[in-house]
Order: sequence, then structure tokens, then C-alpha cells
Amino acid sequence: MHQAEGTYAGGIHLEMTGKNVTECTGGARADASMPNLQRPLSHAIATRGSMPSRRLEMAFLVSELAEGRARRHARASTRGRVSMDALIAAFKNSCAGLSHALRTERAVRQEAFALAFAVPLAFVVSVGVWQFVALVSVVLLVMAVELLNTSIEKLCDHVTPQIHPTIKIVKDMGSAAVLCALLIAGLVWLAALAERLGFA
Repeated sequence: MHQAEGTYAGGIHLEMTGKNVTECTGGARADASMPNLQRPLSHAIATRGSMPSRRLEMAFLVSELAEGRARRHARASTRGRVSMDALIAAFKNSCAGLSHALRTERAVRQEAFALAFAVPLAFVVSVGVWQFVALVSVVLLVMAVELLNTSIEKLCDHVTPQIHPTIKIVKDMGSAAVLCALLIAGLVWLAALAERLGFA
């Protein structure tokens, strides 16, 4: 009832009798043999008298409800905030992945060299800030797609080291994604060069 009304109980009082009386249905020790259990209850909660086992069960149920409410409150209070430790950990993981790719993958090294060459060249080719950003970004895009393609290939090799026709299709689609990224980068650089040289 409190949950339905958006309120919460500040406390709870449970009465107990030493006799095995039964005034409400349900519970871990439900007793359907009592004839008065079939009567409609006039209150949502029995107001007095319950077996010790039922009082203990009720205490556990209330505790679980309170614990669940506390967890929901904690999640709501931290929603939208990102832990600085999580950001630092994610950055370290990204650096570790990039470092491993540069050490082990020739294609990634080639694109890293292309990026190092593209940054100063973009200063010469670009005619504005946004064009410079676009020229560097498309090279970064190629590198990002290459990293994803490499990840897919390594995962495929881990799952099935042997040659498999389905795995081949997956790897081919990853290579096609790299090709598309290279075409985008080429088109952007050609357009920037054409504008710089006065052809556009």
C-alpha cells in the first residue's frame, strides 16, 4: 500500500501470541484447513495475533522490501553521474588495446603513420578550421574501422581457428567496411585538394 501511494513506513509493529492462531492467508506455512480463511477479510492487514513463525517471516519480508527500496534510491541518486575511476579505467583499457594493435598489426601501424602525416598536411590543404577537422577525422575513421575489423578477425580466429566459409564471409565484410572508410577518406581529401587548387 505504501508503494502504491508513493510513501514509506517509518516503522512497523508486529504483535504475537503464543498460540497457533491463524488470522490471515498465505505465507510459508499457509494453512488452508481453517474454515474461517475462506471468509472475506475486512482489513488489508490482520491487526492482532500471529504465530511466531509468521511474525518472523513478516520481519524478513519487510526487511527485503526496505533493502530493495534502498537499492533503488541509491541507483536513482547516482544516475547520470559517471565515476572518475571508471573513466580512467576505460581510458587505460583503450590505450592498452591501441598499444597492442600497434605492436601486432601492420595495417594499424600504417594507418597510424598516415595519421601522423595527415595532421601537418591538413594544415596546408585545409582552407578553414572545419575542413582541417574533417581531413583529420576521416583518417581517424579509417583507423577506428581497422581496429574494429582487426577485433572481429581475432575473435573469429579464437572461435574457429580452422578455415570456415561463414567465418570467411564475416572477415570479408569487415574488410569491406575498411574499404568503405578508405573511400570516404579519399573523397574528402580529393575534395579538399580540389578546393585548395581552385578546381572547385
